[in-house]
Amino acid sequence: MASQKSIEAVAPKRQRGRERVAAILDAAAQLFIEQGQAVTMTEIAARSGTAIGSLYRFFPTREALADVLLQHYAEHMRQALDALAARAPDLTPDALADALLALSLDLRTERAAAVVLADLHDASQLRQQLRQTMRTRVAGILVRAGRVPAERAADAALAVITVIRGAGALANQPNSAGAIAEMRRLLQRYLAD
Repeated sequence: MASQKSIEAVAPKRQRGRERVAAILDAAAQLFIEQGQAVTMTEIAARSGTAIGSLYRFFPTREALADVLLQHYAEHMRQALDALAARAPDLTPDALADALLALSLDLRTERAAAVVLADLHDASQLRQQLRQTMRTRVAGILVRAGRVPAERAADAALAVITVIRGAGALANQPNSAGAIAEMRRLLQRYLAD
């Protein structure tokens, strides 16, 4: 009886393997952002400094690698939002604005790769799920911080998300520090109102 080759990613057991997988994921994210669907496993192996056999041992297919990248982004986003929600009641409007912007700026590379990958896999359901998670959790953060009443939270969250995503997109542009500082001031004033 012939064995079927697994098409799912394999989690590394040793620290060296975890470091190798992290390098592969970082390289893959950058390549997907740069090239979109044209990325090959050979290019990912070369960029990450990984032997092609090792790459295929952890990620038997490009789709398995893409799935792991999407899962990591979703988990990192949830963890960051949960951590911010826990701190929200103690934050001033300025500190809350800074924390929300930092969230977007810290996850911008992962988000950019996730957008490409969601298009690549036609993951419209996942994309919708991520958007809803972001809206719901940011709305909860704004309410917990005492910045908006619950009845306005959904609309306020959408406005805040639009600003922080804009800052994340600007961060990839040259000479954007001034514009990001203006977005920070805009968000600080909105949250202080």
